[in-house]
Amino acid sequence: MCIRDRYEEAKNIWPVTYRQTGFEFATFSPDEVTAIEELMTRVVESAAAARASGNRGNACLLFDPKSKKVLCESKDGTKNEPTSIKHCVMNILADFAASKKEETKEKEEEGIRKDQYYCTSLDIYIAQEPCIMCAMALVHSRIARVFYSLPHVELSCGGCNETLQINSLASLNHHYLVFPGVIESLA
Repeated sequence: MCIRDRYEEAKNIWPVTYRQTGFEFATFSPDEVTAIEELMTRVVESAAAARASGNRGNACLLFDPKSKKVLCESKDGTKNEPTSIKHCVMNILADFAASKKEETKEKEEEGIRKDQYYCTSLDIYIAQEPCIMCAMALVHSRIARVFYSLPHVELSCGGCNETLQINSLASLNHHYLVFPGVIESLA
């Protein structure tokens, strides 16, 4: 009996809700698993370079699963300052937005208008779980999927863990899938 069936039975007796997480239907082919592992390896290596340069050990990349291309990469730039917002996610979204702005400007000059959120259907690979601020920025950018290796260093500050799950809050108008623990042994 699946969880949905249990919900259908229980809803007549108890005040329960069913919250579909998206993980129920997510499957990957062997080629996709290999690509995910390769991309995460690249991110973890970049995070190690960020740590070596005096920043938090985090890095990320934006990936287009349709074209199978890495679109942008970023490292943490906080210099371990607790008030800095130069997290790798914030950096990559700013960099990608700037590139999309220029691309959109060129298309509008050609008479082509593109009205969509700039990260729709893209994946982001992050060495560590995004913090609350970054998780919300990913909602606003309309990211499709988030892959990360390690939980946030401060467990209460992670935005995608079992406690907060910003990515699937019912009150928000966009949700994204989260795949934690991708090759934790590398990180």
